[in-house]
Amino acid sequence: MASSGGAPPRGMIPFDQVLAASDELRGCLAALRATAPSYVMGKPLTASDVDRNQARLLFSYKLEFLAQCPLMRCFTDLEMPRVVDAGGGLLVTALDRRGRSYDLTCKYLASNFGYHFIAGWNAFHEGNGLVPDSQGRFCRDVHIELWAFRSLELPNR
Repeated sequence: MASSGGAPPRGMIPFDQVLAASDELRGCLAALRATAPSYVMGKPLTASDVDRNQARLLFSYKLEFLAQCPLMRCFTDLEMPRVVDAGGGLLVTALDRRGRSYDLTCKYLASNFGYHFIAGWNAFHEGNGLVPDSQGRFCRDVHIELWAFRSLELPNR
């Protein structure tokens, strides 16, 4: 997608220049001795993403475009079979902009052509105030971003 005003695409901005990253998040990454985070992709949050009953963050990618999905580049050859495993999925750590940690499971489901982040997603979005109103509507304009990093300090990852 082209950007206006000659600004570099989001993925071109080094993490250390991301203004939304708090000192707490930077401190958490330093404590984990994490690699420099790299931008993967983003999307606007939808009502279904914050629906407690669906309990998942969805990134859709049709089968014919799957090889071009930026998430595919995040996983090693050893991790990918766990991502596409219908039973288990891959345990990943998500950090919010305050540096709070959440254990999520990432899995690709061919039935709806999507990567799902589950098993901790409700805690993440509710802990960050990303919830529907009393009528079940999500009317906020929120864009979520995925950044990838590696750390040997994280067990079972």
